[in-house]
Amino acid sequence: MTFFEKIKPHLNVKTVAYIAGIVLIIFLISNIRFSEKQPENTSELTDTDSLFDFNANIPDSLLNTPPEHEFEHLLVKTPIWDILATLQYREEMLNGEYWGVPDFSDEIKKLDGAIIELKGYMIPIEEGKNQHNNFLISVLPLAQCFFCGKDGIPEMVEVYSKNALPFTDKIITMKGKLKLNYNDENHFAFMLMDSEKI
Repeated sequence: MTFFEKIKPHLNVKTVAYIAGIVLIIFLISNIRFSEKQPENTSELTDTDSLFDFNANIPDSLLNTPPEHEFEHLLVKTPIWDILATLQYREEMLNGEYWGVPDFSDEIKKLDGAIIELKGYMIPIEEGKNQHNNFLISVLPLAQCFFCGKDGIPEMVEVYSKNALPFTDKIITMKGKLKLNYNDENHFAFMLMDSEKI
């Protein structure tokens, strides 16, 4: 099951518009280039001058900067996430269609029903809400490419919190019961039930 198939039940017009807006902003920013002729003294700029020009040369130092989703200092690494990263999918025919079905390793199966602490970044499911009882937790923050399929990036965990929590871009730790989802395509493979922020 692909990422988009998993979030499909949570999508509505506002969410799609929100995601499309973010993609458009990222696209526009990625097309900005530094001006070929940078003013020697930027304090002499007039209202019609610009530091940006689409015909610019990009300095070598910027070309060698790794993509944001490869910034190791943002990645949350814990033994629990290492175990969850062993999740694989296998294709099965269901109702005449091939679906990606979770294939949990023995290590993961040992955690089914266990109370665990999961450290990571909050990823809201519903746009526009101030408080969240149901959200995702990821090893990378919302602004990063957390679903790009890079090796070593574990699947996000669907969190059900006892108390509504405000969105934060800081790392949080949630404690709850891990539930493995074997065949419900409306939810993620991992769910953290009855959880609390600690």
